Amino acid sequence: DEVTAALQRLTLAAGSRHRRVALAMPSALLQTRQRVFPGGLSQAELGRQVSAEVVRHSGRPLQDLAMDYGVWPQLPGAALADPGAGVRVWIATAPIDKLQDRLGLAESAGLLPVIVDGEAQARARAARRIMQLAVASSPGAKEADAVVALVHSEAGQLAWQWMRGDTVLHQGQLAAQGQVSVDELARNLLADMQSVAGQPMHGRPQLIMLAGSEAITPGLTEAMECAAACECLLADPLVAMQFGDATARTELTPQTRAGLMTACGLALRRFAAPC
Repeated sequence: DEVTAALQRLTLAAGSRHRRVALAMPSALLQTRQRVFPGGLSQAELGRQVSAEVVRHSGRPLQDLAMDYGVWPQLPGAALADPGAGVRVWIATAPIDKLQDRLGLAESAGLLPVIVDGEAQARARAARRIMQLAVASSPGAKEADAVVALVHSEAGQLAWQWMRGDTVLHQGQLAAQGQVSVDELARNLLADMQSVAGQPMHGRPQLIMLAGSEAITPGLTEAMECAAACECLLADPLVAMQFGDATARTELTPQTRAGLMTACGLALRRFAAPC
């Protein structure tokens, strides 16, 4: 009830007459993966095979899960070059009761949920747009090949994700333990990231972005740059957004802007095809 009331106050404060909303599922509740299935399957048969894969992987009955999937687009001519190649499918699953809790919460506040995305995927979309703007003035830069690490600091937790473009390659979480120095925190975070994501096929990050409401820890940006030997910056997803006159006049602190990665990623996605 308290969260519903807070959502209603937020909706009024936003001053918008729109009620359609895009939501994000926390990474801890959303499982995403890719699988290769035989080519030439009908849509119905592909759906059956995906469902069987979900049950096998999760060990839970299908009725307990919310599921979505889609086929990655093939490069032009790929099917002709290798007719026997399978199709690469992304699959996302979440406990259906947790999804329904969020849908019910939005509806109880008078909102209409239209799209449910993943938290990590929304942040990756915002990070990709920031990267696009950053390299636009660099002749010969290949944004699609850029490997970016995004570190999101919130409530004493450091959630990180390793991305190429807007594809999340790996993700993990690290508790910010005790009163460690920023240098030690940077080393611990980088070691945790590289233990999972530092595979040769993914390469080293060309850029590290710090995001989240606690991202502005004095000295952390410099410590991450030193530990990772690459550029590190505070994420500002609002640079990728367009605003009406009233919103443009609103002054937001860098800390607030760094905490809007998920919201801006949803705004780039919502109600339309992914950017």
